[in-house]
Amino acid sequence: MRDVRLVVIDPNLGALASWWRTAYKVSNAIHTDEPSEILRWLREEITTGSDCSGPVAPTASRTSAPSCPCCWR
Repeated sequence: MRDVRLVVIDPNLGALASWWRTAYKVSNAIHTDEPSEILRWLREEITTGSDCSGPVAPTASRTSAPSCPCCWR
């Protein structure tokens, strides 16, 4: 991994903590699909250490799933 990124997964909507505003990604999804996908992307980046070599996708919002698993764009 190139950088350290704070990722918060909180289905209880406790994302009001002030320090969470600095998080790179916040998921407050109640269904398990989005958090599972985020964890899959994190695991892929950790195990492969790959950098994004594909086209740059638009930057995802803080509450939407990233479109690029390695650079979170």
